[in-house]
Amino acid sequence: MVNARLTIKQMQEVFQSSPIFELNTRRIAIRRQLRHRPDDSVLFKALHATLRDKVIRLAATDGVFITYSAYDAVFAADLDADLTGHQVKSTMGAYDRSKSDMMQASIRATMDQSNVLLLIISESSLRDMNVIATYEYFWNAGKIIVPIMFEPCNIDHLLLGVAPLDFYDQWKHGLRRLHHLVSAKS
Repeated sequence: MVNARLTIKQMQEVFQSSPIFELNTRRIAIRRQLRHRPDDSVLFKALHATLRDKVIRLAATDGVFITYSAYDAVFAADLDADLTGHQVKSTMGAYDRSKSDMMQASIRATMDQSNVLLLIISESSLRDMNVIATYEYFWNAGKIIVPIMFEPCNIDHLLLGVAPLDFYDQWKHGLRRLHHLVSAKS
């Protein structure tokens, strides 16, 4: 009888051979430096190099996580439905500290499985503690964060490295660009 259990070391070897794991690790290091030197153009260039379209597309094959404020819920639901229609696995939510421990664990497990966060940007979302907690979770994990500009806002302080997709002035263009980034068909 063969033992089907994997040791922790074997699991680490599998994950460490993943290009996504390697790039997430690189982004973690760059983002830590950016916290101390947010105007360093060399660091932003290095961060941008880890966020090429094909990298985002590869990372999105595991699914994307959409975070939004209550104000943006209808837009988020429309976006989720559109992505599902394009065979993109997407989950809507936010890390909510007010939920039960079991609910938090479920949300965190879903966030752990997703390598791409679609961060819906609005004045409301930038004030929403749950949206910010979700952003920080993905940011600290070195995962890809794609900003979806629902309302014009200043997001320079977020240190994203990815230009926001404009859904405020250019809905169709933003949607085409999003499909290009996260759809396997592109």
